[in-house]
Amino acid sequence: MAWVADPKDPRKPIPHLTGLLVPVLTLEDLHEEEGSLALSLPWEERRRRTREIASWIGRRLGLGTPEAVRAQAYRLSIPKLMGRRAVSKPADALRVGFYRAQETALALLRLDGAQGWPEFLRRALLRAFGASGASLRLHTLHAHPSQGLAFREALRKAKEEGVQAVLVLTPPMAWEDRNRLKALLLREGLPSQILNVPLREEERHRWENALLGLLAKAGLQVVALSGAYPAELAVGFDAGGRESFRFGGAACAVGGDGGHLLWTLPEAQAGERIPQEVVWDLLEETLWAFRRKAGRLPSRVLLLRDGRVPQDEFALALEALAREGIAYDLVSVRKSGGGGSTPCRGAWRTGFTSPWRTRPFFSLPSTGTSGARPDP
Repeated sequence: MAWVADPKDPRKPIPHLTGLLVPVLTLEDLHEEEGSLALSLPWEERRRRTREIASWIGRRLGLGTPEAVRAQAYRLSIPKLMGRRAVSKPADALRVGFYRAQETALALLRLDGAQGWPEFLRRALLRAFGASGASLRLHTLHAHPSQGLAFREALRKAKEEGVQAVLVLTPPMAWEDRNRLKALLLREGLPSQILNVPLREEERHRWENALLGLLAKAGLQVVALSGAYPAELAVGFDAGGRESFRFGGAACAVGGDGGHLLWTLPEAQAGERIPQEVVWDLLEETLWAFRRKAGRLPSRVLLLRDGRVPQDEFALALEALAREGIAYDLVSVRKSGGGGSTPCRGAWRTGFTSPWRTRPFFSLPSTGTSGARPDP
């Protein structure tokens, strides 16, 4: 719940569900205004208010005065990104060059009735590859998913011609159609990046983010972290969709050198939860991809879950990692809303959840960072 100004009377605040609010500041805006925007309460004030609210709840429920749960925390250093040279954000690599690039072929699929690559997208890609010292071939798919076998044949030919990833420009699609298209492309070995139209050149944050995703799926290493990270493999999990139709999967998996390993999409499931078996199937696929590349299993993996981790969602995967002697870090990234109070085995924990009492993990709400390093 958030207080917002009444458009009819700006002096009168009204309550509003945060889930229905549309952000007016982009990530690009936040980056450029860093240091001058106060988007969250200072830590001391948040702690004071949290204690007041927790005490009020405790009194009303007859639980007495609740005590804060303390956990060992680790401050994360600010990452130093490298493209062809140092960059402040990944999108800068589109101008200064990629950390690691090679000859690449990309294809465009337009479902909006228009033809050819938008000039500003074509120009941005050619400039990026020119700065990277690598060649780029741009293709266009002259087929439509509704054509069935003809569309599959067009995808097969594109793959034979060396196309590594497909950019899809389309009006907004139903999530069922969107994910069916992505799965179809993936069956032909073509990862895809979907970008909704209309699209203007001024919406740089939108199309640059889409190009970064496209290039990563094509196997390029756009940026790298300066320095070493102990995890040799990073795997991202997400559950996306609308209403009751959702897809959960590893958005991508990368090695410790930042090199892209794979991108995969499982079957649909209901709700925000990814079934334990699906989590392990996806993780097992990335482990085998790492083994094929390195000749061994990783010594440590970083597991990134977009959103709150439901109870026991990773239990099967963590048991399997333990059997293989693979250490791990499980990180829950919560982009929206602040830290809340979530019941956990009878205890109320404010700001982060810990489904495994012996294996707490980082939870990164938008208003702060808290957590503890998990057991290997």
